[in-house]
Order: sequence, then structure tokens, then C-alpha cells
Amino acid sequence: ANYFSFNNKPKIIFPIGVNLIKYVKKNDFKLSDPIKLFYTGGPGNVKYFLKLMKPVLLKLKFNFELIIISRCRTKIDGLNINYFDFNEDTFFEIMASCDIGLYRVEDNEDGRGKMAMKVLDYMSTGLPSIISPVGISPHIIDNKHALFAKNNNEWIKKFELLIANEGLRTQLGNQSYILIFTNHKIEDSYNHFLKTINL
Repeated sequence: ANYFSFNNKPKIIFPIGVNLIKYVKKNDFKLSDPIKLFYTGGPGNVKYFLKLMKPVLLKLKFNFELIIISRCRTKIDGLNINYFDFNEDTFFEIMASCDIGLYRVEDNEDGRGKMAMKVLDYMSTGLPSIISPVGISPHIIDNKHALFAKNNNEWIKKFELLIANEGLRTQLGNQSYILIFTNHKIEDSYNHFLKTINL
């Protein structure tokens, strides 16, 4: 809205709709061994994400594998990264089998203009997540629906907190799913769209 402030026409914040029928709901919040961290995105987004996250991931003291669904195949020495091509038949099951969803962008005009659809994907599965509080649904509350992290130190602390606390993982997973069901169902989004075009 700020970016388009030069235009005096009305501006509407439109709630992206999610088809919850497609998603596999996560119900077990015990950790895998190794712990499975999850990210998905196009090749450019993956390279950008890994550039931002490399200093954090290399400092983590627990055993983990990073599961990435993408055409990208970037390797980083010292990191266990497993890539899968996107396939709608397996995407939702792979995501639900992971332990923690990740979303990181820089806080700038480009980042604030993002849709962060992957965060809605995580929440539609009930995947506990650590995220940048940039370009996300305005309904997401820190420590209720996800853990917000703004810099490398915060990322490391949020990893430690989430891994040590199964109750917190369970709360984030359940509350994030409720948030999607309450604010981002595709049926509600469609009805909102109809009202918008009939203004």
C-alpha cells in the first residue's frame, strides 16, 4: 500500500486463499533424527535463502538435514541438503514429514512486497516455523503462530527454543492451522474477491 501511495485510487489487502483439501495435516510434533528442516522455492529464491541462512545453519549444534523442494541443486560444504523436485503427488507428504519450516528474507521494499505463499503452505500443514516477519499474512502473531527472527542471533536462539520445546512446536502447529482455516480458506477468499469486484 505504501509503495503505491502515489496512486490515489482505493487499495485493498486481499487474503490469499488456500485449498486445505490438498494438505496433509501434521499431528506428530516429535522430532526426527536427524531433525528435518524444510524450505521450498524457485532456484533464485533457494540461492538467496541459502546465502542468508548459511552463517546460521553452519553454527547449529544439533544434527539436521535441510529438505528443499526445488529445481535448484546448490550444495554447501558442511551442510546436509537433500533436494526433491516439485511433484504435487509428494509435495504435501514431504512437507508434513518435516519438523520445522523456514522462511527468510531481508527487510526491504522487495521483501515487504513478497507474498510469502510458502509460509501459508507451512501453516496449512501445521508445520512449526521460524520466519522473517516480512511480507507475511497480517494475521500471524509471533510466538502464537510462528517464531519471528530478524537477524542471525535471533535465528539461532529460535532454533534452540523450538527444538527444546515439543509443547511449543505443538502449539505453533495447531494455532497456525487454525489461522489458515479462519483467515485464508479458498472459499472465503473467493467470496471476498466477488465483493471486491462488485464494489
